[in-house]
Amino acid sequence: MAKLGERTLEQIKNSIVGGGTFLVRLPSGGMIARYESGAAVFLITRHGIKEMPQQGGDLCWLINCVEEDGVSLDPDAPKD
Repeated sequence: MAKLGERTLEQIKNSIVGGGTFLVRLPSGGMIARYESGAAVFLITRHGIKEMPQQGGDLCWLINCVEEDGVSLDPDAPKD
């Protein structure tokens, strides 16, 4: 598994749709993980872990949108 922060956005999207396990930090902030193959993707914040309401291609689309806007999926992330 690559270290946090060493994956490109394309690699992150491939991990999401590939169904394998991963733990990554998104470029604009926030961390997501899948702990069991084929299971849901979770958002990790300083206040806990919650299942993402979007999964698969929908989650990839959401991540692409927030990255373009330069915001984080993590609602607790510090604001610039």
